[in-house]
Amino acid sequence: MKLSDEMKKRISMQTISQGTLLLFSTGEYSDYSIYGLYNVLKSFIPAVALEEYFTTCPEALTTNQWGEMRYKARKFVKWLVGQEVLMQWTYTEAYLGDYGEVVFKLRDSEDSEE
Repeated sequence: MKLSDEMKKRISMQTISQGTLLLFSTGEYSDYSIYGLYNVLKSFIPAVALEEYFTTCPEALTTNQWGEMRYKARKFVKWLVGQEVLMQWTYTEAYLGDYGEVVFKLRDSEDSEE
């Protein structure tokens, strides 16, 4: 499935090189979350990978009530792992607080899984 021109405006054509540590995140403000740290096993271009994913898994691309195209980003990342493009790393997050409060909390990557 080819990406629409509107989708292409929001998707990188930059190659992500083998050996890169890639941190996935979603959302904004209070909805912001990290979805894991991955090692790139094979170089890839996000737009090309998404086109292949939507061709292979057409049910992954849906339309919301306003006619906007949507997908489950975490399923795409899992697909990349299954294609042996990525390998997930176990990590520990050190949260240092906000607004100057004194905080140092640890959270393992397994704590953020769905």
